[in-house]
Formats: sequence, C-alpha cells, structure tokens
Amino acid sequence: MDTKFVKDVQAAGWSIQAVTKDSVIAKCPSAGCNLYAELKQGGVVPAVDPGARRDPIDHQVPTYDTIRQMLRQRRESLLLTIRELEEVAGLEPDLLAKVERDGTKKIPNVQTLLDWAGALGFELVLRPVPMTALALRTIVETRDKTAARSKRMTLENRRRGERASRGA
Repeated sequence: MDTKFVKDVQAAGWSIQAVTKDSVIAKCPSAGCNLYAELKQGGVVPAVDPGARRDPIDHQVPTYDTIRQMLRQRRESLLLTIRELEEVAGLEPDLLAKVERDGTKKIPNVQTLLDWAGALGFELVLRPVPMTALALRTIVETRDKTAARSKRMTLENRRRGERASRGA
C-alpha cells in the first residue's frame, strides 16, 4: 500500500476505517451517512461530501482552555452559579471554581468533564477527522504485522472478557 494513496483517500473527504495491503476501507464522514467504500490502490477515489460541511451547532475544541471558556459562557448565559452547577452535575464543592478559572493549571478528569458538560446540556462527541501524515504512514508501513497483531488483540479481548465475567 502506498501512503500517497491513503492520503488521497482522506483528501477526497473519506474517513479512513481500515487499511489492508491492497485497499482502504473508508466511510462517508457526514452525519447519518452509512456509506462505506473499499477503495483499491490505483483505482479512482471519488469525492465524498465536497466542502466537508458540518452541522453549524458543532464546535471544535482544540484545547482544554476552549472547552473551559465555552462551558463557563454557557453557565453564565443560563445564569447559574458555580455552586448550583456543581450540585446539578454531582461534583465536589469548589471543584468548578478551580477548573473554570482563567489561567488555571487544574484540568479535570474525563468523567468530571463529561458531568460538567452534560449538566449544561452538552455532549462530548468523538468524530473522525483527517489523520496526520505520520499516522497514515505508520498504518501503511505496518501492514505486514497485521496478522500477528490481530491474533494478539483477539487474545487481549478474550482476557478482558474473562476478567469482566469474573468481576460480574
């Protein structure tokens, strides 16, 4: 598999789902679109979702500071105090005062962030976006290791399942 081909698939607007030695499994990235395509190297790469339009209510959050500012603005627009929001979200007293402050060094754990956002009517969503050139190159260059990795991952999944059933 050629890294340039995988980059071309991504540049055409597709979300990379898997890469084999001779093809790329790609998915339409548009909300509600369930189109998948197996694209063979050397073949035509059709464009999908030209312009990559997204729902305008989505907000990209490249940093924690961006999330923090958005959540504080939402709390203030709802005229909620920090104490009230902590109670609604089920958070420890004074936690939001520490993590919402400008210039804070305190960053909440993921569960706290989910609870904080959820209490303000937001959900955090992971959406496929274009991968970096390094990630694509690494995927392409490791295809000769897929059989061994698949076997190892199957064993790890089986062990996790056994641990979960013992703990249940």
